[in-house]
Amino acid sequence: MMVNRHLPFSKKIILIELLSLLLPLSLTLTLCYSTYSHMVINDMKSVSTQQSDFLAQYLDNAFLSINRNLSTWMSSENVRDYLEKDSFDESDLKYISNSLTSLCTFQSYYQNAYLYHAGQKQLYRAFSENSHVDSSDPDFQAWISSVKKIYTFQTGLYSFGQGSSIFCVIPVRSYGTHHFLGYCMIKLSLTLLTDAFSICNYPYGTLYCIDANGTILHTTNPSRELPVDYRQIATSNSFQTIDRYLVYRNIITQSSFSILSICPNAIHYIKGTVPFYVVIIISVVCIFLSLWISIALLRKLLYPIRSMAGAMAMADPNDLQPIPVTNTHDEIMILEETYNDMILRINDMVEAQYRSDIAVKDARLRALQLQINPHFVNNTLQMIGTLAAERDMMDIYDLLSSFSRMFYYCLKYKGDIVPFRDELNYLQDYITIQEGRFPGKFRFLIDIDERTKNLEVPKMSIQPLIENSFVHSFGNMHDGWIVRIHSHYHDSCYTIIIEDNGCGMSKETLQILRRRLQEINTDNPFHTHSSIGLQNVNTRIKLLYGINYGMKIESELSKGTVITLTLPTKR
Repeated sequence: MMVNRHLPFSKKIILIELLSLLLPLSLTLTLCYSTYSHMVINDMKSVSTQQSDFLAQYLDNAFLSINRNLSTWMSSENVRDYLEKDSFDESDLKYISNSLTSLCTFQSYYQNAYLYHAGQKQLYRAFSENSHVDSSDPDFQAWISSVKKIYTFQTGLYSFGQGSSIFCVIPVRSYGTHHFLGYCMIKLSLTLLTDAFSICNYPYGTLYCIDANGTILHTTNPSRELPVDYRQIATSNSFQTIDRYLVYRNIITQSSFSILSICPNAIHYIKGTVPFYVVIIISVVCIFLSLWISIALLRKLLYPIRSMAGAMAMADPNDLQPIPVTNTHDEIMILEETYNDMILRINDMVEAQYRSDIAVKDARLRALQLQINPHFVNNTLQMIGTLAAERDMMDIYDLLSSFSRMFYYCLKYKGDIVPFRDELNYLQDYITIQEGRFPGKFRFLIDIDERTKNLEVPKMSIQPLIENSFVHSFGNMHDGWIVRIHSHYHDSCYTIIIEDNGCGMSKETLQILRRRLQEINTDNPFHTHSSIGLQNVNTRIKLLYGINYGMKIESELSKGTVITLTLPTKR
C-alpha cells in the first residue's frame, strides 16, 4: 500500500505558521530586554522631534501666511501711498478703518490690526481697545525705534500699553531712499497657540513655546514653569541633557519663538523595570494562544476555498450557474464574486450574441421586403420632368431636375469622400428647390476660392449646415434672408464658411451646442435633425481627419450665425 507523502494545502500553511512563530521566539526573547531601554530612548527622542517639528512647522506656516496676508493687503490697499500723506481727511480715515477691519477677517485668530503713520506719529487700529497706547509712552517709543531698524516681516512678544501680546509687523519704507514711513501690524490671539498645542499628544513630558527671553507663551504644563534653567538651553535645534531632563529645542524660523520638549530621564528607568521573566511568561502564553487561535481560523478560512474548488470542478459547461457567496468580506469573497460575475457576463454574451443573430436576420428580411430599385426612381423622375417640359411647366421641370440630380448624386458616390466641386453642385440643386419653396424670400451668395474646388470634403456635409439656417435662423423673419458660403485656401488646410443673417442664438444656447459638438456621435453619422445634424458633420470630419479639424460655431442673438469648417488640403 502506497503512503501519500504529500501534505494537504491546509497543513502546509499551519506548518509554515508554526515555523515562522517558534524559530524567532528564542532570538526575540534574548534581545528584547537588552534593546528595550534603547528603544524607549529613541522613541522619546522620535516623539519629541515629531511633536516639536510639527508645532514649529504649524506656527511657521501660520506666520508665513500672516506675512503673505499683510503683504497682499498692503499692496492691494496702497498703504505706502497713504503713509506718504501728511494728513488724512475723513474719507481717508474711514477707508483705513474699513480696510483694517477687513484685514482682521482673514483668520479667526487675528485679534486686531494696526497702521502706524510715522510722520503723524499716530497709530490707527481696526477695533478700539480698553488699553489705549499713548504715543509718548517710553515703551511705545522704544518699540518704534526697534521697528525702524528692521526691513522685513517680524514676529515677537511685545509689551506696551497693558500686558504683552504677540504681534506680527511689516515696516513700510519709501522707494529709493528707504525712509521709514510707518508699519502694518497684526495682533494675534493666543488661540493660535492653543489650537496648535491641542493637536499634539506628548506622552513623555511637557511642551513649551517660549520667546527669545525665555518667557513662556504657552505650555502643556499647568504650573507654567520651566523645570530647567533657560540660559543652559542650546540655541540650535538639538537634544541635550540638563539636570535630570532630556531637552529638545526647535526654533521657529518666522519668529523669535522656540518650541521646547522637556521630558524626565526617569521615564526610561520606570519603563525598564518590568521583570524580564514576566515578559517571557506572558510572551510564551500569548504565542501558544495565538497558535491555537490561528489554526482554528485557518481551518475556517480554508473551508470556502475547498468548497469553491469543488463547485468549479463540478460546473456544467452547458449550464453555468453562480456559486454561493460567503459573507466574509475578504479576498475569498472577492474570488467568489468575481467568478459569479464572470459566469453572468458569459451568459449575457451568449444571450447578446443570440439576440444579435436574430436582429441581423430580421434586418435582412426587412431590407429585402422594402428594397426598391434606385435607378427606377431616377428614371421615373426624369420621365415626370419630361412630361412637365412638354406641357410648358418649366418651374416643375427645374425642381424635378434638381431633385433628380440630388438623388443621382447620392447614388453616384458610394464612399464618404467627394470633391468639393461636386458638393457645391449638390448644394446648388438644393438651393433651387428652396427657391421654389420660398420664392423671393432669400438670397444665396457664393464666393469660392478656385484652389479649393478640387479638394476633398465629406459627402453631404455642407447641405445640412445650409438647411440649419432655413430651419432655425429665419423662423421669425418674413423675408430678406441671406445665406452666404465662401471658402479660403491655406497652406495645410482650407476653410468653408457658412453665414446667415438670421435670429442667431443666446450665449447659453451657443454653449450647449458647442458642448454637443465635442461629443462623438457614431449612432447615425448622416442624421440631420436639428443640432444632431451639426454634431454628426463634426463627428465625421474628426473621424476622417483627426481632432485638429472640424466645426466651429459663432453666433450672437439677432445678429446671425457663422459656421466654419476646417479641412485638410492633403489627406
